[in-house]
Amino acid sequence: MINCHSDEQRERDELDDVIDRCKMIETTGKTREELHRMVAKATLCLNISHCLSDVIESLVMDAESILRPFGATFKREDKLRFKQLTKALQDARKCAKRTTLGLYQHEDADAFAEDCDWWYNMIRLLSDRTGEDELKTLQVVNWLTHMPTVLGMFDVKKRDFKRIRL
Repeated sequence: MINCHSDEQRERDELDDVIDRCKMIETTGKTREELHRMVAKATLCLNISHCLSDVIESLVMDAESILRPFGATFKREDKLRFKQLTKALQDARKCAKRTTLGLYQHEDADAFAEDCDWWYNMIRLLSDRTGEDELKTLQVVNWLTHMPTVLGMFDVKKRDFKRIRL
């Protein structure tokens, strides 16, 4: 896709198909470019939520595999709640897939798995390196918030992190 600012210069993509299918221009009165950016941001949020639901499942399985050798496993009620959570997450994935029909291709499965692994490892790494230490948390957040944006999708500030006292 060519990254240009006007509709005439940018090639059409699957986001344009969603904009047209949902009649977003007529419904919102926004320009195609504004909607394109909004749909791209929403799609990114969906991708992250998909990844994080997979990460949740992996972390719970990790916890049980660590505890199992000591005879400590989740209670039956906890396993049932986790299964309900897993089912709800699967339903949410199906719904998101139907909602974003045309945005996801089957060939993207490997990239999705890599994204899930990245988030999984990033969450574990951040948790391990910062723990409950406010100074280390502040250092990581300072480093990340001062890094130039690549996607320009989110404007997260230091004040958004409630664990840090400013």
